[in-house]
Amino acid sequence: LLTNPLFWIALAIGVVVAAIYKWVQSVGGLKVAWLICVNAVLTAWDWVKIGFMTGVYFVMNLWNRLQLAFYTASVNIQNFMGDMKAGVLTILQNMVNGAIDIINGFINIPGVSIDAIEKVTFGTTAQMENDAAKQARAADLAAYQDQINSQIAERDSALSAMKAEARAATAQRETEIAAAKAESAAAGNGSTEPDWSAYANT
Repeated sequence: LLTNPLFWIALAIGVVVAAIYKWVQSVGGLKVAWLICVNAVLTAWDWVKIGFMTGVYFVMNLWNRLQLAFYTASVNIQNFMGDMKAGVLTILQNMVNGAIDIINGFINIPGVSIDAIEKVTFGTTAQMENDAAKQARAADLAAYQDQINSQIAERDSALSAMKAEARAATAQRETEIAAAKAESAAAGNGSTEPDWSAYANT
């Protein structure tokens, strides 16, 4: 008999059944055991879903932060190029106006009746346009950053809500388990037979 594999399989099944039977009796009957198993399965499933959504939201948040980083880099490059252009034009303007001052100095010589040359302002205009463009880009960047932060905050809030709902559901099931245990104890359900009627009513 000991060499027959079916004997060992039957023995293992018997041990498992006996352990389950003993556990069912120790927790207060079949109804309580059923509620405990349901609670364990549903709680595990809730946290599996939360873990999955945590991963999804992490990837989405990472992508949003990368988008913001690229946008910020683009704005910084545009600002740098605009500053460089306005700076070069300002230098040229100063050089041209310096030459104009020299020419106008000759014009002011007595006996010379030539109108003075007006100074140029293309560098100043470029600088003003560059400042206005930088302010507009800064406003757009701030708005985009607010949008990204709002999306991340919404995901964090949704995840927190999922966790709160999962904990509340677990607490509710644990309350039902405690009530079932109290009911079993009040009914004196300490016999060696499972509470089949209580199980049938669930």
